[in-house]
Amino acid sequence: MTVATSPTRSEAVAVGILCASVVLAPLALGSSGTWPRLALETAMTLAVGCWAFSRSISVWLTATPLLVVSLILLQLMPLPDSLLVYLAPVSAGAWKVAYEGIPEAWGRISVDPAATLAAARRLLIGLATIAAVIGLGRYQSYRKKLIAAVSISGALILGLGLIFGHATKERVMLGLFKLAGPLQPNHSPLIMPVESAGVGMADWVTIDWQRYLVDSAAVGDGFGSYIYSNHFAGGVTLTLPVLLAAWLFLTSNRLHNAVRYAGMAVAVVAAAWSVGWIAESRAGVASLILACITLVAVVVVRPWPRRIAAAMLALNAGAIVLLLVVLLGGVPGVADLVPRAWQAAIVHLLADARTLAVQIAIRMFCASPLLGTGLNTYQDIFPQFYKDTFSLFYAHNDYAQLLAETGIVGTAIAVLLATRLWMLGVRFYREAKGAYRTLNAGPWAAVAGIATHSAFDWNLHLPANAFLACVVVGLSASSVPSRTNLSRNNGNDAFSWIQIPEYVPQMGLVAACVLSLLFLGRDAISDTTQLQLRQAIVTDRLATKKTDRQAAADALGSAIRAGTAMARWNSGSAPLALLLGQAHFHLASHADKPAAREALIVSANDWFSRAKRRCAILRGVPEPIPKQQPNPQPPDRTKKVGAAIQIKPRTGWPAGTMLACVLPELSYPA
Repeated sequence: MTVATSPTRSEAVAVGILCASVVLAPLALGSSGTWPRLALETAMTLAVGCWAFSRSISVWLTATPLLVVSLILLQLMPLPDSLLVYLAPVSAGAWKVAYEGIPEAWGRISVDPAATLAAARRLLIGLATIAAVIGLGRYQSYRKKLIAAVSISGALILGLGLIFGHATKERVMLGLFKLAGPLQPNHSPLIMPVESAGVGMADWVTIDWQRYLVDSAAVGDGFGSYIYSNHFAGGVTLTLPVLLAAWLFLTSNRLHNAVRYAGMAVAVVAAAWSVGWIAESRAGVASLILACITLVAVVVVRPWPRRIAAAMLALNAGAIVLLLVVLLGGVPGVADLVPRAWQAAIVHLLADARTLAVQIAIRMFCASPLLGTGLNTYQDIFPQFYKDTFSLFYAHNDYAQLLAETGIVGTAIAVLLATRLWMLGVRFYREAKGAYRTLNAGPWAAVAGIATHSAFDWNLHLPANAFLACVVVGLSASSVPSRTNLSRNNGNDAFSWIQIPEYVPQMGLVAACVLSLLFLGRDAISDTTQLQLRQAIVTDRLATKKTDRQAAADALGSAIRAGTAMARWNSGSAPLALLLGQAHFHLASHADKPAAREALIVSANDWFSRAKRRCAILRGVPEPIPKQQPNPQPPDRTKKVGAAIQIKPRTGWPAGTMLACVLPELSYPA
């Protein structure tokens, strides 16, 4: 059932923007940089605007993104401590410490409100993009264009991976982009978490009489056009099934079946080889294989081949679920249950850092089960639950991180949306026929693949892959004819009894997306200013000669002026205030006169105080250097392998012990 007899010019513009973004976003290093990310978000907002004002849209499509994000914004409401301690104990303890000396201060569920608000804005634009693709996908011509764009993107992602492979030993990828850090080649204090491998090393920076911690992010291994090889695997999983389905659709009745399936097999082998053997992404190749089996199970028509494919799919899914239980369940003695020849591999698998990351996320959830600790706060909370010389920015399991950050309420919303998508998938499997079924099986297989890979990595936090996921989810949902018309003009809308002008829902969604984009643009400028501050601090850390120190002092002064001006526009940013405090401390070490030195120290402490009020759990505030205590060194039980941290498994991590998880520094007297 179509929404209207013919598409409008505005909808054509929206489809053009989405198609161009689908192709270009993965090529821009996953759009992980500040400005490529903002460019992608701008394109998504423009596409949503062009679609929303093209005609009358269902209130369901426009209201759902606004409703979901409105519930997330509850994490930002100031609450009295007497109530917050029951809703979010971890957050209550953190704010109590942050507001030490101000007993009547109210805290928030989110321990980092600015980070949660930025994540909510991006979530709104992403959900609105899904709604736009659902609306546009009702037209067969637009579906084919979007599927073609995803197919081209898949060919480019896989082709660049096969041609360039890993970054060179000098940490240069695609022959152009240098990943190495200024202090150490494997780590960089200049990049944001989304530009890293998801892990950072905690370095002590000493300034005369004090020191502070800085998380120096591990640079990615660089594969193809992606900074992180596991994200390359996610990009292939999101696009290859769509490419294969398009191949089968285009070659139907044009090539012999043997040629068609042989070409498909070659593409699958090449992709699995690049993902599993070259990129060494175990979770990626497992997810890719599951996606391809899903595609076969949906496309095949004959009963016996379909049953075989369905059985293979069930076995594959069961094996992945069993693996998750073993990895995340903290079951002791697992290695003893397998043959001796496999025990070393099992022990190595259990020692992977993502196992620890998910266990910490589960402990976070157990500490604040109802509403979590705030969207995009995992990296703030992790060091409070696990003390070591490294820190994880993501849980490497998007479901566990969602559970930790949003609690039961946020997870329930996600489950409701996923259940609706599952029901549509069942309908598609039962009702879709012929060539239409073949072509549109690709997005469904891609959804199955990325849903699996999201249990092992953080693809949905990478801008390009998150955007591709929005597109394939929208294509999948729109492939099933709706039993109710998506146009208010034809009635049967669940909200038809509401007497409001038809343009109000569209205006509300577009206005919210545009406002979100404006604030994200401000954040992008703020990120650029923060990068200038980090570069000035690194310059000072590297300065040895007198001339170098003068240049470092000049760079610090210039960065402080830029940061101070930016703080007026982005007063809620804790990282900006923290960097300004650190920069003032570094500049104080250059001051010759005691009065100037004291003034800079006072300014630094003022910025640190502001940062503490903006983020309840803050790393990087200077502390006195302990006497007769050397700087911490990485313990022997950790060793770096590539871009990941391999950790020997701890004992005493069964699920039953995860309730005792709030550290003393987060507790306070009743």
